[in-house]
Amino acid sequence: FVESSNWISLDTWQVGGGKLISQNEELYSSDLQSITRLENVLQVTADTVVAIEINLAYELEWEKDTAYFNIISVDSMIQVAQWTNQNWVIHPEFYFVKLKAGVSYGLEFGIISDETLGYRGVEIQDLFFYESSADLLDKKYILPRTYLLHQNYPNPFNPITTIKITMPIAGNVQVE
Repeated sequence: FVESSNWISLDTWQVGGGKLISQNEELYSSDLQSITRLENVLQVTADTVVAIEINLAYELEWEKDTAYFNIISVDSMIQVAQWTNQNWVIHPEFYFVKLKAGVSYGLEFGIISDETLGYRGVEIQDLFFYESSADLLDKKYILPRTYLLHQNYPNPFNPITTIKITMPIAGNVQVE
């Protein structure tokens, strides 16, 4: 998927050298949203849970920027992942998502930022989809079996705090 020439980029996203990257080592200036899409690339024959492996790195301003990965169709959007911190070392991440039979899905990566000037970016080296757990036998990943609410950071006295939630399947969470 990463090597595809069909990525539709609305700004500084680019494909080259075997990777998809959100910018070319330049500073963003007041970009409020940066998006790239690859449409109608995934379809399953029966309702199923697919595993997604992404080998990526990212650098974001902690509380000011969010990078995200969505699976999109004509009438729906599945929020797969969001990142708000820094991990500028290429590493694998695994996600599990329910897909419906007969629907054509596309991929969407983006960055939402505030109006500050800063270096931020996402680099994706590989992106794989697996419809069978047998395909994952040689992969080293941790599949959460239960829901887990992690400690918030930086601390509860800041005006904004981040709370990581681990779930067996990607989905929306509401904290009250």
